[in-house]
Amino acid sequence: MKILLFSDQWYPIGGGIEQYLKGLAAELQRRGADVAMLTAGHDGCPEREIWQGIEVVRTRLLNGAIRDPAPVLARWPHMVPLVEAIAPDIIFANHHTSVAAIEIARHLDLPVVYGYHGTGLLCPQRIRFLKPDKSLCYNERSVDNCLACRREMTNLDRVTGVRSALNALHRLIRPDSIRQQVSERVARYDRYQALLESADALVVQAPAWMQFFRGDRPIYAPRYGIDTETFRPVDASSFRQKYGVGERYVLVTSRIHESKGQDWAIAALAGLPDDIQLVLAGNSSLFTGPKHEDNIHTQRARATIERLKLRERVVFTGFLKTEELVSAYSGAIATIVPSIWFDPYPNVLLEALACACPVVATETVGSAEVLTEGSNGYIVPRMDPQSIATAVKAIVPRRPDMGRAARQTAERDLNWEKVGGDVLQILERAIADRRARRPQPAPPS
Repeated sequence: MKILLFSDQWYPIGGGIEQYLKGLAAELQRRGADVAMLTAGHDGCPEREIWQGIEVVRTRLLNGAIRDPAPVLARWPHMVPLVEAIAPDIIFANHHTSVAAIEIARHLDLPVVYGYHGTGLLCPQRIRFLKPDKSLCYNERSVDNCLACRREMTNLDRVTGVRSALNALHRLIRPDSIRQQVSERVARYDRYQALLESADALVVQAPAWMQFFRGDRPIYAPRYGIDTETFRPVDASSFRQKYGVGERYVLVTSRIHESKGQDWAIAALAGLPDDIQLVLAGNSSLFTGPKHEDNIHTQRARATIERLKLRERVVFTGFLKTEELVSAYSGAIATIVPSIWFDPYPNVLLEALACACPVVATETVGSAEVLTEGSNGYIVPRMDPQSIATAVKAIVPRRPDMGRAARQTAERDLNWEKVGGDVLQILERAIADRRARRPQPAPPS
């Protein structure tokens, strides 16, 4: 079987989605599949190469899908020859490039599976289903609902300053034109959703995200996998020494952003014993770091630290290399994933478990599905620092046992052999279902 993966980007640019596809591709190859990748072009990267056994084809026709899928979707006919040359048996379309991939698959009568990795093709306002008042949207897309969000969005960082003033003036002068813009955008995203739901099957990271889709196509929720050889428990003394971290700390990784919920982890620190520190990995110091990292999100976090008088208990490490991150997980009392949006399936949770570190995650974190309450971690309400602190205090006396349970979860349930096998079955089923739906030739008379 030849499987063509579509992805917004590929190595050397790599994030959570690329980590997932890298691990998946390696396991599919191990099982005998031929794997190719069609992705965006980048300066300094060859248009074609064999990368760890994967046939990688880069094209600038896919560039810009994250920023705006519409132009990429419009270019799908020009990508047909690229796909024909690869000659796949099935397409596994991921994230923003999926709409173009599905159109190509329909044109070539190829089976296609859509992989959901976030709300980018569902939320017209591009605010991750997190409304300006911090309530959640459950894919309630309509002109009136999206217009209400737009009216309140002046408090968000993306529409501050001059742009905010211009938008306010525009609303006063041409109120109908704003409604028209929102209406056109909603219609565009309605089309995206219809395309996604026309795939032969849909893959979401967690069962909770099934609710965002409708229709009669099968929806599956196989888990992500994690490399348990790279992410494993190690000694953390060198990490502590390098960053001046004490014996007891909790860890939050990812760059500071309101949707990631670091403010709530900081507030939870105030409810923990004074000898417990909070390590924020991803940003330089909010007090002495570079100006280019300063934004509305870091300003809010800094204000929370100062208001609660926690400056001496918060450690900023900046970006951590993988080996440092492994040490940070290994030495932490717990890793906190305090997201306040529908965080699709953050790898940080899986990485922590593999490093024998218990996890405290909010209820809107997709990968929290692998947590067993009181065994390898806790699931808490979002925006609830008291619940975070209570969970951490419950872990402290049981840290060794919970750490072993965390590692066992990673080895048993999150290994790539199991995860890759689940995805391969989905792809094989999609091929079989497509064949069954094709019109059968009439028997000879």
